[in-house]
Amino acid sequence: MPRVLNPSPGEAGGARSLLAPFAVRSFRFQWGSDVTTSSGFEMENLILGWFVLVETGSPFLLAVVAAMQYGGTLLAPGLGVVADRMSRRTLILSMRGALALIAAAAAALGLAGLLEPWHAFVIAGLGGLLRPLDMMMRFSLLADTIPSRLLMNASGFQRLTLDAPRIIGALAGAGIMAAFGVGQAYVAVAAFYLLATLIGFGISPPPLGRAELSAGSAATRFAAEFGRGLAYMRSSENIRFLLFLALLANLLAFPSVLGLLPAVARDLYGVDENGLAQLIVAFAAGAFIASTVLAVTRLRPPATVMAVGLAAWLGLVAALAFTGSFAQGVAVLVLIGFAQSLGMTSMGAVLLMVTAPAYRGRVMGVRMLAVYGNAVGLILGGALIEWMGVRFQMVAFAIAGLALFGLAVAATRGRWVGAAATQLGGSSH
Repeated sequence: MPRVLNPSPGEAGGARSLLAPFAVRSFRFQWGSDVTTSSGFEMENLILGWFVLVETGSPFLLAVVAAMQYGGTLLAPGLGVVADRMSRRTLILSMRGALALIAAAAAALGLAGLLEPWHAFVIAGLGGLLRPLDMMMRFSLLADTIPSRLLMNASGFQRLTLDAPRIIGALAGAGIMAAFGVGQAYVAVAAFYLLATLIGFGISPPPLGRAELSAGSAATRFAAEFGRGLAYMRSSENIRFLLFLALLANLLAFPSVLGLLPAVARDLYGVDENGLAQLIVAFAAGAFIASTVLAVTRLRPPATVMAVGLAAWLGLVAALAFTGSFAQGVAVLVLIGFAQSLGMTSMGAVLLMVTAPAYRGRVMGVRMLAVYGNAVGLILGGALIEWMGVRFQMVAFAIAGLALFGLAVAATRGRWVGAAATQLGGSSH
């Protein structure tokens, strides 16, 4: 049962406030560091994606470079075991420092006029080893330091660390790149990562789990801990269902509105990088509104909010394919962002609520494997765009996603709906 680290004296009364999560000192520093890191992520997404699309002219290569940013998901289950045994604060600060070094190297190449498309693939691959792990650590660290009664609200504020930076990063990345070039844009990315690392030193290290270690060598103990985590996940229908939905969202919903959005901007609306930035901002604005709603209200039950958000998201992706103008696309992307944030924020909160604290690192590690579905979806989507066009790709993905979602709900007969509500009612953390 995680305890609150370094609460302010007024925390007991502040728990009833909409800003109650910020009464936890560690959360304030983590939130600031996460916002800054995500701003760097979003700038880098736009810079790399547009650079590769313009230099190569290939939507498929655009999809490949976007997919490479999720390579670290394959390491997440193993790191989850480590994260249950050592300081998550140390891990997250180390990863953000490494991201700053990678961005600095990219900036040097850009400023020297030496940046080539193959460099973009290397940069995306190196950063892709760290980004998914950073996301896993930040949400696990959140659950370690926030009482469960505040977790849904804190998750809404935490989601703002993804949505607000999407606006900041898209506008800053497009503006700096258009005005000064890719090298200067990467200088800004490196500065964001460095600042995030410095802010992160204010995060309080949570107490480590001290469950009994298995006997034997380090490899044997690692395998035993990993196997114990898998057995725990297999034993819970709720966790299995949530992991499936996470995979579904990443495979069929995310690609059209994230990695493949440059192709949408170019092929549907004929706009440049500034137009692409406006589309990203529209998506992020909708997500920001939803995250704010979740942060300052207490929507219940969270599992139902998750299901409604995911279904609406998939349906709106199909609607985006039939927009006839840039203005219509902007409007639909606002709605997509809103639905996406409702679905994914609620999903993360529910998963943390139904997972025992001692297993959160391992569960979130396996959860991060679902992000690799985004890489697969990007490759499939890029190939479909080159074969049949961007409209066909979006409609096909949306129909497949809605069909699989319906089958999953029918198979579980709605038993997952009350899972998080039971956790909320049964413990104050």
